Amino acid sequence: MDTQTRSKALRGPVRRGLIACAMAASAGCVASFLATRQPVRAADPVPPVPFSAVVVTSYFSPEGKLARTASYDYYRFRDGSFAMVNQRQVYPVAKQWAGDVVDLQLHRDLIIEPVTRSVITLKRTREEQLSFLAGLWNENCPDADDHVEAREDGETLLGFPTVHITTRLSPTWKQDRWMVLKLKCFSVKDIDVSGDSRDETLVTSLSEGEQPRSVLSPPGDYAERAPGEVAKAYALASGGDQIFRPRLLARLAKEYKAGR
Repeated sequence: MDTQTRSKALRGPVRRGLIACAMAASAGCVASFLATRQPVRAADPVPPVPFSAVVVTSYFSPEGKLARTASYDYYRFRDGSFAMVNQRQVYPVAKQWAGDVVDLQLHRDLIIEPVTRSVITLKRTREEQLSFLAGLWNENCPDADDHVEAREDGETLLGFPTVHITTRLSPTWKQDRWMVLKLKCFSVKDIDVSGDSRDETLVTSLSEGEQPRSVLSPPGDYAERAPGEVAKAYALASGGDQIFRPRLLARLAKEYKAGR
């Protein structure tokens, strides 16, 4: 997860990279996509429909065997704020990963790290936050820059009608998404194939309605820590694993200090 979206045309590659890195924090990536970001454009002014969902991703080996399963809880709010919390690997062993929060009312983004019970608060302007949201596939409907090669009515999933699109990101990289238009094209099913790699994402529950804004805050017993402090505490707690790559840690530390 060394880059964030530079344009809507890069949403697919970036999105895949973000998820892969979040599922492999012990390999040297931060388990949060909020750690890296690039401006994109102004966000869609249409008010989002609030909802909550449970998202499960299965990763398959080149031989087609299930290698890993991971899950997170997703919450979108009427003002466009959202949270991805309780991020964890479910199979083959249970692991916890950092959660992400974008709070548009308080102009802050949070990286909530459960292993060290830490929170990193990154202060953002509303313009920065909206620009970041504009580069996320699940926060926007696809347009002409998103490499869509096919579109059709999809099946009804979890009680919601969907639109099925096929995106061709490269000659060997194809993604199929089943999106709910009412929810700004939030994907409830996603099959991502790149070469001999295949990931399948499925939303297992989806409910409309505004959730308590407490979802956008860390647990009360979590301590505010600078990125460097979290990195050291994480390494001690995990037997030497690094939650941030060195270059990313340096940039996070700079951003964190600027917001104090």
